[in-house]
Amino acid sequence: MICAIKTTITTKNDKLTRFKFDRILPIFIKVKKSDEVKKSLPIILLTSILISILAGFGSLGFIELFKFTETQLYSTSIYDLSDQGSADYLAIIVPLLIGGLIVGLLTHYLMPDHRNVGFAGVLEAVHCRKGVISFREGIGIGIVSAVSLGSGASVGRYGPAVHLCASIGSAIAHRFKFSHEGCLILLSCGVASAIATSFHAPFAGVFFAHELILKHYSIRAFSAVTMSAVIGMIIGEIFRQDHSELILILNHAPVYSDYLLCIIIGLLSGLFCVLFMKMLMHSQALAVKLKIDNRLKPMFGAFFLALIFCFYPQAMGVGTWAVQSSSIGELGFQLAIVLLFMKLLATCLSFSFGFNGGVFGPVVFMGAMIGTSVAGIAAISDIPINADGLYAVTGMGAMVASLFGAPLSAVIIVLEMTEHFDATTFVLSGVTASYLLTRLYFSPSLFHYQLDKKGIQLTEGQEKQVIRTTPISECMTTQFVCCQVNQTVAEIKKNYFESEDENDIYLVDSNQILLGRVDMKRLLKADDSLTGMDVLQTDVFKFESADSVEVAFNRLKDFVGISVPITQDNKLVGITNEGMLIEFYLESLDDVRNQELGIVKD
Repeated sequence: MICAIKTTITTKNDKLTRFKFDRILPIFIKVKKSDEVKKSLPIILLTSILISILAGFGSLGFIELFKFTETQLYSTSIYDLSDQGSADYLAIIVPLLIGGLIVGLLTHYLMPDHRNVGFAGVLEAVHCRKGVISFREGIGIGIVSAVSLGSGASVGRYGPAVHLCASIGSAIAHRFKFSHEGCLILLSCGVASAIATSFHAPFAGVFFAHELILKHYSIRAFSAVTMSAVIGMIIGEIFRQDHSELILILNHAPVYSDYLLCIIIGLLSGLFCVLFMKMLMHSQALAVKLKIDNRLKPMFGAFFLALIFCFYPQAMGVGTWAVQSSSIGELGFQLAIVLLFMKLLATCLSFSFGFNGGVFGPVVFMGAMIGTSVAGIAAISDIPINADGLYAVTGMGAMVASLFGAPLSAVIIVLEMTEHFDATTFVLSGVTASYLLTRLYFSPSLFHYQLDKKGIQLTEGQEKQVIRTTPISECMTTQFVCCQVNQTVAEIKKNYFESEDENDIYLVDSNQILLGRVDMKRLLKADDSLTGMDVLQTDVFKFESADSVEVAFNRLKDFVGISVPITQDNKLVGITNEGMLIEFYLESLDDVRNQELGIVKD
């Protein structure tokens, strides 16, 4: 018997409704129901306030968890160990091994998918998962990363905080059923709040959110993101005691001769950043080949880290002591050169053997060491120099710009951390040299490099990523006509014409297994007493439900017909056609345009 199934077409964007804000909002502001633009902005702003508050306290909670873990594993803080310059070997080895074991177990149970942490993970979600980051994922990454940091591993603390807060923004956006554009804006609000709270750098939070996440500027997004950054800064100002981690002291006002050294530092930072990215990816690939249980891999790596930290505890953790010392010119350039390579090795080992965290802290550390080293070499070469701090800060900005692919954000975040804006143009010169070298000869950023290895091309645009990552099953209809092979030609004709369906007729068995399509020419000429098997065409062009929309577009170039069946385990589950795919692509382009313009659709 013919099965005529009619349902609505599943498209990329379901029309999601607002939840409670439509009722709450009129209390504060009059909104015309027909005016979508005016309606969406206050809703976004109200929601951004909630997200920024939660994200701010989420960042503080992550930092406190990291400090708590550190105090439980070590008899003193990692900062004090670095200040001492040496320590009892057991005082470093034992906490590292214990911390490595805990990290391995936590990763196994809390992060089974082993997703990218920090900005890489957020960018992957934005471009491949429509901005969806589960709150559970964010919590798991936050806990594992806090323990990794508390263990002394050479990882950063701000990437996990950003990931955690981005998951807060994403979770709330989807809880209240915002559209795709609204979800990305609110996710960016979480990122901005996290950076402002952690760094006490609201401008950097705003620029990071726009440069790395949204990749555009619009009034709607700018308003919400800026408000979130301000709230995050206020929360950090009230509840954090260690706002300023860097103090920049200049011997004299920067002069034009300082530009040359800043450019040299920028070029060296760019080269070193390329070295770091390549070593990091290669070391991670080699570690994967090791036949070590993932639950024990961090503890195994902790042993090698201990060999470094026992002699150079300054390279442990974030490395705050060394960065502070370099910014005020109290770190010798010989030690800076050694610490530069020790930090490089320790960071690659930490990430390769399963410790989790961000890369901002290690990159800032290495940049400061490069700047201090160049300043020291210039000094012994009788080259007139300013205070070491200027060059250390330039190195920080240059490394951050190269690694993150966000030069403006790098400059702003470093200058806000040092609170010394007299050095702006000099830091900019180093950042420009570093960023251009890295982008022209390697990759726009570490995150581009990481995601490229996974087949995710950020440079191709979001609409390209959408069609590449969206399965064809989301671009099909279940409105089609199918028949059993034992039905007569007369029954097939009668039901087909009654269905008013202009697509092809498909033949299935009792288990809905696709056997082929009805040859319409043969059907019209066939005797009514014949069965479906007599008019069956077995050579059928089809898609698997897991095929991407991009694959479908490429294969349709050689297809001539009305519709294409979609199967899953050989069972007919739906059909598609060129019109549906083109409609899907146009909607994707429209979504990207709306996102760039800051238009949030209901």
